[in-house]
Amino acid sequence: MAESASRESSNRMALTLRIRHPSIDPQEITDSLGMLPLAFWKAGDPRRDGRGQRLQSRYRESYWTGAFTSAGRLPSAVSTAEASLMLALVSLRRSQPFLNRLQEEGGSVELLLHVVGDEEFKLQLAPLTGATLAKAGITLILEMRPEGEAEARRLAG
Repeated sequence: MAESASRESSNRMALTLRIRHPSIDPQEITDSLGMLPLAFWKAGDPRRDGRGQRLQSRYRESYWTGAFTSAGRLPSAVSTAEASLMLALVSLRRSQPFLNRLQEEGGSVELLLHVVGDEEFKLQLAPLTGATLAKAGITLILEMRPEGEAEARRLAG
């Protein structure tokens, strides 16, 4: 079970789903999951730079990402992180046959837990959460950044 902090954390957290696949149309992912994407592209589409200008190269694989939670203050970064993961896994359960198919076709499914802040952060997963991730074939990625580094990246664009 996750440990709980007694005071409000100044860390911010976001949980996103990332899917990569050799060739799927991202609209099929959107339709199957019932989630709106934050970003997507299809294998073979022309790549674009940060200003939206078309580049000469093309994407080698399809990519889709969508948010489960948005960044914000957490009452307890530790317990809220595990609770958010479990809620995401429960909401993905109805799409498990679709996620299995993606993986069988060479795709990957990841949950990215992104934590920004200068306070200590500890994630302790209960066995049920770890088992649920494994059974679903979902990789968990924990990315942590100090507040100053995250702000510098945001401003750099």
